[in-house]
This record gives sequence, structure tokens and C-alpha cells, in this order.
Amino acid sequence: MEVCNAGKMQPAHTTRPVGNRQIHLIDGAFDEGFVAMCNTWLDRIPYHRADYDAEGVRDYLHFKIEIPQTELAANPVTRMLETIVRREVADIYGHLFPELQRVHVNLAPYGDHFTAHIDSAQGVTAIYFANREWRDEWQGETLFYAEGEPVAAVAPRPGRLALLPADMVHRVGAPSRLFAGARLTVAFKFTTREKPE
Repeated sequence: MEVCNAGKMQPAHTTRPVGNRQIHLIDGAFDEGFVAMCNTWLDRIPYHRADYDAEGVRDYLHFKIEIPQTELAANPVTRMLETIVRREVADIYGHLFPELQRVHVNLAPYGDHFTAHIDSAQGVTAIYFANREWRDEWQGETLFYAEGEPVAAVAPRPGRLALLPADMVHRVGAPSRLFAGARLTVAFKFTTREKPE
């Protein structure tokens, strides 16, 4: 398993505007072998409906599993994920001294309902899109909002990382019924000393 680094193709960094703020997208930080291995591991985890998007929808739970930070280093897949995510977050938000607080996996099948929400009042969220394959017709884009309107959509491309301020309003997009599986993401939640711009 190799990760793109010095001497190899570098990850592609792009930004998307969301109102007067932006999200950062990193593609190519993980090679296809790692993306496939991570997807296989996540397919084998038993998920439970255990979390909700916002206070107003507490009765509608989503499939989720928490990964304790103490267990990240014990699994080669989560160890690699954590290493790359921390590196990318530090490159962009290092001046805010990000500190990892929570890691969890989200499973989103066709038909699930998701609500626009923020992750926390201050901090940074890193989303790893974990499906080894994704076709445009499967949809499942994450929507980002500014002033109550969805203004940006990010496709769940295999191995993509999206970094965003934790107080940016966003909503998971469930996959279309053309996809028989489930959309998989791993979310890394960081606190910061100041709010990201």
C-alpha cells in the first residue's frame, strides 16, 4: 500500500467557495489499493442506527460506528487514514492548532433522510469518502449551504478528502436507487483554538 508522496504524483488540492468561506478538496492522497482495502474493511463492520443530524430530528437515527482514538493506531487502515488526515488538516489549518476529538464512520443507504446541520460551533471536520467506486448516476453528493441556500456540491469520489470549518452548514446526500450498496464516509472531528475562516 503506497500513498502519493515525494517522488510520486502529488495529491491535487482544490477549493470550492461556500458563500464567503471555502471547503478544501484533496484527491489522490491515497492510492487505489488503499481505497479498496479501506472499503473492504468498512463493509465488514456491523453498523447500528446510533446518531442524528440535529436536535430537531433526534428520532431519526443514522447508521454509524464510533472509532475510539485509542484504537486508531492498532488497525493499519485507520492508522494510515489518521496519518494522512492529520497531515492535510495541519497543512491547511495548522495555525489554529487542531486537536482530534472524534472519529466515526457513516453508512448511508438509498432512502435514508439527512438534515442540514453543523458539526460544532468551532473546529474543523475532515470527511474521507470511502467507497472504492462511485458513478455519477449514484449521486450522493454532500451539499454545502450559505445563507440558507445550497451553493456547492461535492461528489463522493473514491479516496477524496473534504476539509471544512465545523460550523459550515452541510447535508449528506443519500445515494440514488441505482446504487445497491451504501455510501461510506469516515469523519474526523477536530477542535481549534479559533474559528476557521
